[in-house]
Amino acid sequence: MTDGGGLTYAAVLEKASRFASWLAARDVRPGSRVVLALGKVLLAQLPPDELDIRLSARPLERMTDQSITDPAELRRQLDDVRAAGVAWEQCESNPDVACVAAPVWNAQGENVAAMSISAPATRVTPERREVLSALVTGGTRKLSGLLGYSPRRSAM
Repeated sequence: MTDGGGLTYAAVLEKASRFASWLAARDVRPGSRVVLALGKVLLAQLPPDELDIRLSARPLERMTDQSITDPAELRRQLDDVRAAGVAWEQCESNPDVACVAAPVWNAQGENVAAMSISAPATRVTPERREVLSALVTGGTRKLSGLLGYSPRRSAM
C-alpha cells in the first residue's frame, strides 16, 4: 500500500491462459477506492487510527454487485481477515474472479506486503478455497522467512 492508499504489484506470475492474460493486464486506477483481497490484508494490519483515516478519505467504489462499499461491512471483514490470516475477494472487482491474499511480514513482525492467488470464480469451490488458502499462506510464510520473520519472535 502506498502513502496514497494504492497498491503496487511487484510481480505477476501467469499461467498461459486467457484468464491469466486478462488478470495481468487489469488496471486498478491509482486513487480508486476498490477494496481487493490484497488491500483487505494490508488494511487489516493498520493501527485503528490510520484505518479510520483511510476509510473516511472517500467513499468506496462499486465495480460489481458484490463490491464492498459500506465501511462498516469492510470493518467486519477486516476482523475476519485478522482472525483467519487470509482475505477473500469473491467477484468484488470482477464478476468472474475470486482471489485470496495473505500478509507478508518482515523481521520486525511488520506487515510489509501481501501475496495473492486469483482464479475464475466458477472454479473456487469450498474445497478449493482451503487449497488456495494453504497455497498462499505457504508462499507468504516462505517469503516472510526470507525477510527474517519468525513467528516465535514476532506476534502476528
